[in-house]
Amino acid sequence: MSACGRCVEVAHCRAAEIRRPSEGDATEAEAMKDWLVEHGVAGERIVEESESASTVENASFTNELLLERGATGAVLVTTPDHLERAMINFRQAVDARIPVAGMVAA
Repeated sequence: MSACGRCVEVAHCRAAEIRRPSEGDATEAEAMKDWLVEHGVAGERIVEESESASTVENASFTNELLLERGATGAVLVTTPDHLERAMINFRQAVDARIPVAGMVAA
């Protein structure tokens, strides 16, 4: 487990390496999981949220996953132009129950 203890690492990414899926392709969640595993994150630490159609929905659905896992914090990873809006959506979704940090995908 990472230094953040029960903190759940949440990756919400629309980075260039993760192309948006076409019909029949992997979902963004599947593509992001593959990318994270390729970059050293253990697959069992990753929970996919693949039902959302917007950032607001992703924040809401992810909040449910965070509640189920007893998370004490989350890290949001996204692109520079998306970070501010996504941080607002995710912080609203968790209703100040846990801290949500944000960082730009490299």
